[in-house]
Amino acid sequence: MQKSNNNFFKRFFFFILLIVLTPVLIIEGIVSAVKKSKKKKEWKKIELEGQQLLLTKGITDIDLMEGYMFEDYLRILLFYLGFKVSQTQKSRDYGADLILIDPQTNKKIIVQAKRYSKPVGSKAVQEIATAQIHYKSDEAWVITNNIFTPQAEQLAKENNVRLIDRNELIEMYQSVANDLQRERQDGLLLNKSSSFQEKYPYYI
Repeated sequence: MQKSNNNFFKRFFFFILLIVLTPVLIIEGIVSAVKKSKKKKEWKKIELEGQQLLLTKGITDIDLMEGYMFEDYLRILLFYLGFKVSQTQKSRDYGADLILIDPQTNKKIIVQAKRYSKPVGSKAVQEIATAQIHYKSDEAWVITNNIFTPQAEQLAKENNVRLIDRNELIEMYQSVANDLQRERQDGLLLNKSSSFQEKYPYYI
């Protein structure tokens, strides 16, 4: 008799628990679905804006950008070149603006963005070389819309820092823009939302 009562109370308890939890689980599911839908729309908007930016902005537009705008531009460009991209903190970045992961090699690369109206000197190379130690990265790059001084080039060679100057930057964005334009002309849907969200999680 005692065992029968225990079984009854157990079943009754689980029945009440089910009644209480079911609405909560349903509400959580609805909220989660709404958030997911909103996030997907945000990613799609960012994706399309990024494509438009790469298709319409050339080197003369880059020359007029503020420093933070140039960083943002490089984030999008480097994503479309196949890297996973994140941004360092604005304060205490230790000389690095972006952190890249190459999915093919799993190499970690730190990048300093220099939107300059004059040649970039050796200080930028010193900063990124020091930052490489802090971030424990495999490679260190400096990307500019300008050129580098001979001193900067020499120091970069000694510290194994990659320098990407104006001409190489132009080649990079033209390559991406050509690919995007080709897809549009072929009538293909530019739908990279899933990979965009996976590779570019820190944009929003």
